[in-house]
Amino acid sequence: MNKNPFYHREIANLAWIIGSSSLMAKTASLPNLKDSAWFRSQYNLHYSWLKDLDASTPPVELLPTETREPLGKTFERYISFWLRESPHFTLHAQNLQVSAGQTVGEFDFIFSDNDRMYHLEVACKFYLGRENRADWKQWVGPNGIDSLDEKMRTLQRQMELSQHPAGEAALANIGIGKVEPIAMIKGYFFHHFSDIHRAVAPKGASTDYNSGWWIYEDELSTFISETTSYLIIPKSEWLANWHQPHQQSILHGTRCIEECREQIERTNSAVALVQLIEDKGFWVELSRGFVVRRKLFQRSSQSRNS
Repeated sequence: MNKNPFYHREIANLAWIIGSSSLMAKTASLPNLKDSAWFRSQYNLHYSWLKDLDASTPPVELLPTETREPLGKTFERYISFWLRESPHFTLHAQNLQVSAGQTVGEFDFIFSDNDRMYHLEVACKFYLGRENRADWKQWVGPNGIDSLDEKMRTLQRQMELSQHPAGEAALANIGIGKVEPIAMIKGYFFHHFSDIHRAVAPKGASTDYNSGWWIYEDELSTFISETTSYLIIPKSEWLANWHQPHQQSILHGTRCIEECREQIERTNSAVALVQLIEDKGFWVELSRGFVVRRKLFQRSSQSRNS
């Protein structure tokens, strides 16, 4: 879903969560991972509902409750609204703790449709390909800490929670018996801009995964154009494609380079940059990427070795 037909940013984010491509395809270890075809069907099923939401003021549940709400929390808040308010689902529990003397785990969501009861685990991730290879260990978050390899192993463990005696007991305590474990992974894979035309996807990635580029900070001057429009976006805006009117912070050329470098120096973190084109009074996303320091991948190696 490349185009964004929704005026309100909050509804666009919700539509992206429901309808954008899955980051990963089903695997032998995660056979119940929901694929892109499932999300396309959910988008079609919920399109009228989304348009009705977009026609009015966005619900307060979709508005941020914190100035710097973690993106994972934002993602879960949107999914909670979807499952709770959708005319097609019933939400029974969220963040259900499982313990047996000590914490065993947590069910992200327990919900049902007309036919089945589900245990849903969710993840929203953004990974940069350190090298142009399929190995999961080469795909690292923009914080330089987490990796696709670690996330996939964690997700596999979480999907087995309903089979644990303590998990069965936690479900029984809320009057629920057997559940079908399913998972959804949304996000982006970013390739170094020099690899875009020969990019190697991670092993098991969806064929239609959301993608972007990344560059090193010292490559800005060879990448940024004076005639192209850019916008630095905060983490809270990393979900849906950009499609907004009246932007006051559009950057070009040298000014964009200076702003990126200043923010990297000030925050010591990667900068998310969106390339835009103006169309009928709106700024529309052409591509997106990250600007990072060269030590980013050194940090990821140190984190795994510690």
